[in-house]
Amino acid sequence: MRTRFLFLPALLTVSVLFSNPARAAETVSGTATPAAGGSLVKGVCTIELKIGTHQYLSKMGIAVVPAGAEKEIIQVRNDQWRMRASRANYNDGFNNLDLDAIGGTAVKRAAQTVQTDLEGKYQIRGLAVGDWFLYAQYRSRYAVAYWLIPLTVKSDKDDITVNINNSNLREVYNLKKARW
Repeated sequence: MRTRFLFLPALLTVSVLFSNPARAAETVSGTATPAAGGSLVKGVCTIELKIGTHQYLSKMGIAVVPAGAEKEIIQVRNDQWRMRASRANYNDGFNNLDLDAIGGTAVKRAAQTVQTDLEGKYQIRGLAVGDWFLYAQYRSRYAVAYWLIPLTVKSDKDDITVNINNSNLREVYNLKKARW
């Protein structure tokens, strides 16, 4: 199942894959009160567009994947890139970056998925000690991007802030890559 969210007034669309209904029970929305105990990872999701406008990425999906999934996600990215580029007369990242395939792989391997609230805030409670990645993606009529941000949980008492923004994009096409 593919879910699209529309942002006004700039008509930005963020596409997020939540294809595993079994994980729906694990999904926590925005800043809702989390279950007690365990590590806490929180932050705000924003993006700065080339035209200089900043936006909070509300209702954006984030998948928490084990660190070992990074290689699989990158392999899917590279395989899809080659397939799409070979069928076209251009080498355009905007058209060749297959966020559906990459996101599907991330969500399939996800330990948890969450969704940002209307102010772009999220929180994830209870991640096990270890190395993880936060996966998120952005898509509009004019730009595509994704994040694959490393995260280390050292104890079940950790309180970690990871803001998702232009400064930690993994790959981006047609956006301003700058700090907000």
